[in-house]
Amino acid sequence: MAVKNLNEKHILLYFFNEGLQRTIDEKIWGGAWPKPRGDYLAVVEANLAGMKSDRYIKRNVEYSLQLWEDIEKGGYVLTGKARIIMEHFGNYNVPISGPYSGYIRVYMPKGTKLKTSNVKTNTEVSDTNEIFGTIVKLKPGERQTLEYTFEMPQTIFNGKNYHLDIVKQPGTIDDNYSVIVEAPEGVTLTSDSFETRENYALWEGDLLKDRSFDFTVIPDKLGPRIAYTELQNLDNILVVFNERVKGEAMYDTLNYSLEDLDITNPGVHDNVSIKNISLNYRDLKLSISGMTTQPGEFYKLTIKKGFDIHGNSIQPIPKELTIVQR
Repeated sequence: MAVKNLNEKHILLYFFNEGLQRTIDEKIWGGAWPKPRGDYLAVVEANLAGMKSDRYIKRNVEYSLQLWEDIEKGGYVLTGKARIIMEHFGNYNVPISGPYSGYIRVYMPKGTKLKTSNVKTNTEVSDTNEIFGTIVKLKPGERQTLEYTFEMPQTIFNGKNYHLDIVKQPGTIDDNYSVIVEAPEGVTLTSDSFETRENYALWEGDLLKDRSFDFTVIPDKLGPRIAYTELQNLDNILVVFNERVKGEAMYDTLNYSLEDLDITNPGVHDNVSIKNISLNYRDLKLSISGMTTQPGEFYKLTIKKGFDIHGNSIQPIPKELTIVQR
């Protein structure tokens, strides 16, 4: 029972004996926070009112991270979002329960920039953290969601390995946390502390003690795949890839050809040409001319070459797609 409560920070120890205190700190029984090793999240609450209404506050913390491909510099840019859902499930029972007033601080790594917030937020700075504070007032039965978006410092992620420490506030019992990481399609995340699904990593549970998480990015080695194609009208074809594509060839009309296969209407043959090309992230739009109305007719679209932003080539070369008038 004692060890369980020490591990869960319901009991904290301090000794004047420095050697003994070092042992206590190694076991995280003294309340000291871990030294920064990467990303860092701590949600800390201070009860500002005179009653014990914080006993009746249910907290859920959602932390999501997204890796964005940096087209100009290469590698990845990391952005974060935190949502804190607070619910007052108590009633009016003075002096134990009543209106709640608290100050919530979100501790993030040094250099984190607050981009947006749906509440009035005070910014503080310590030697190791950026701190974002908000006053929350709740009456019994009320609920409020605090939302913050962050631009994460480059120092916490080297493009391959990521580490996150989530720090539990002493005395809390069953605050629920979830962490979701999303990487670009084609990238694989591997981890022993997260559940991973290709380019996603996730964890959810009650924060009973400090937790650490890691993942490793395995670079994209596969060429772009076609998600779907659509003949939007007789003048436009949309080709959607599963990831961002690039390269001069993608803007070259000679890189494409469109052939009427004359399967449904063999007596009517269209000589179709590619007039213009636009490319937005992974959406390729081809402006064409020469197609006539032939419901149910099949056409062969050929893409001679194409690459994703990592230089992986579309396969096979050339890539042949079937387009149907519907």
